[in-house]
Formats: sequence, structure tokens, C-alpha cells
Amino acid sequence: MPKVSVIIPTYNNEKYIKAAVDSASRQTYQDLEVIVLNDGSTDSTLDIVSQAGLKDPRIRVSTQPHSGKPSIARNAGIRIAHGEYICFLDGDDLFYPEKVRDCVHAFEGNPTIQFMFHDMRYMNETGREEPESHLQRVGSVRANLVLEPKLSDGVFSCDSNRLAYWMCLESVPLQMPGVMVRRTLLDGQKVWFPEDMLIGEDFDLWFRLVKSGAVGFLDKVLSARRMHKESITCRPDTAIWTAAARIRNYNHSTDFFSSSQRKAFRKRISDDLFDCGYAQSRQGNASDAQALYIESLRWDPNIWSIERAVLGILKAHLRRVLGRNVSDTERLHGG
Repeated sequence: MPKVSVIIPTYNNEKYIKAAVDSASRQTYQDLEVIVLNDGSTDSTLDIVSQAGLKDPRIRVSTQPHSGKPSIARNAGIRIAHGEYICFLDGDDLFYPEKVRDCVHAFEGNPTIQFMFHDMRYMNETGREEPESHLQRVGSVRANLVLEPKLSDGVFSCDSNRLAYWMCLESVPLQMPGVMVRRTLLDGQKVWFPEDMLIGEDFDLWFRLVKSGAVGFLDKVLSARRMHKESITCRPDTAIWTAAARIRNYNHSTDFFSSSQRKAFRKRISDDLFDCGYAQSRQGNASDAQALYIESLRWDPNIWSIERAVLGILKAHLRRVLGRNVSDTERLHGG
């Protein structure tokens, strides 16, 4: 059986899928399988990955009717995966050649670690990478994640509470092409990627895995995430799905966060919902904006929130009646 399973969900990725599959199959660590889940593509994606599978028996191709949800394809991949370690690569992203080798060595050198993540870079449609890595972009993340001493060369342990709190209130340092997990930790979850979510399903799973097992950080840049206009994360409703993911994680945090942490978490959810209401107001959807402003108030009820919500509702309805030429001063967060 292969040591590692790389799971690649793909839908209409004909421009990028060959590069993604090649980056997985041409790893310096060869004891792996590459499972490509074709989610009912209507372009040449299936032909491309099928040809790759004919050339390399480690590449397994499975196709299914179009679901529109990467979570469904990823879960299908987990079900048929044979590896002791599982990692994920979207059909438009890339692994660096040492990704699998370095992660496996980090696991084997630190047997208590159940869940590992590393840094990555962003790239554009042509593959040109940005100079800053993901963790450099989000600022002082290392101070909030890493505990000394090192477990081994380049590998650090993470405080699960501190990591989860940073994920929920600031930014998510764990990205899809930047993780590897022991299969045993996944098997301990009742749900893998929740299939009722279109966006944020990874955030939901990462939070539960961080709660459930020891987390390690491998201090290397080992993958690249491609940003382009066809990406599912560029949808206009991304913000509302992200807020929904935060709410789910809040509901998972009862026995994990302190009362002060949960209070700060509620404020972050309130701010997210308010921003979603603002976006709906800008689009002229006054009733949706009002519902989101009220929901925002419910998560963080205080004088400022009441004032902010009332002002937002009034301006949403003014926009509907008078058009959109209304001052944007309601887009404020208070302390």
C-alpha cells in the first residue's frame, strides 16, 4: 500500500490540471498514490487526467456526476485512499517537489504529531508567484502558533488553543495545499469535509482536527495556490459562506475556548455578518441587508452594535428607494 495519498478534486480545470497532477506524481518521495476525483467536468479535464493515469499506475482517476462542491469529491477520495498520510491538492494548485518527502519525514521524526501544516505562496493564472508567502502576508502568525523548543529541525509544535483562536479571529494559516494529516485522525471524525457547505468546508474540518490531535508546523514553503477568476473562492457569496463557517466553529468551541475567547469570537462573527449586510445593501438588497444587520446585532449586542445596525438598516432602505448614492459611513466597526 502507498504511504501517502494525494487527493485532487477537479472540475473544468483543463488549463491547470496537468500541472497539478504532475506536481503530485513527480514528487521526490515516490511511495504515493494520486487520486483524481473528476466532478463531472464538461471540458477536456477527464481526458487529460485519464492520459496521465495510463502513463503512471499510481494515478487513480474516479469520475462522478457534477456536485458543484469540492467537499463531496474530497470525501469520495478519502473513502478510497490507501495511504497512512493524506494530503489535498486542488486541480489548479501545485506541490513543490519536496512537499511529500518533507512532511513524511516530519511525521516520522515526531510520532506524536497527528496533523501537519506548512507555508505556501500564491501565484497567478500564468504561474508567477508572489514574493511573500502566505504566513508572511498574515503578519505575526508565528508568534501565535509556535512553541519552543523545536521538535526537530524545522518542525515546531503548536498550541492547539492558540492556533484555533488565531484561525477563528484573525486568519486561517492552514491552506488546502499546505496540510498533511494522519489517516487515523481523519477516521476519528464523524464528518470529514461537510457536504452542505460550498465554501469554508476546509475551515470547518481544520478546526475540528486542531482540537482533536497534536499539530505540527513545518517551517518551509512547499506549495503554491493559484488565484484566478474561475476559482470558487472568487464567488460573490464567499463572505457569507465564510461567516457560516465561523458560526459552525463557534458552535464547536464550547468546551475548547474560554468565556473571554468566545466573547471575542462572537464579536468577530458579528463584524463578518455586518460586512455581509453592507455588501447586500450596496447591491440594493435591502431585505437581505436588514436580516444580516439584525443577525449581526444578535451575536454582539451592545450600544454600539445597536447604533450600527439601525444606521445600516436605514441606509439599506434609503438605497433601495433613492438608489445607491448614499454615504458609506455605516461600514464601521466599533470597539
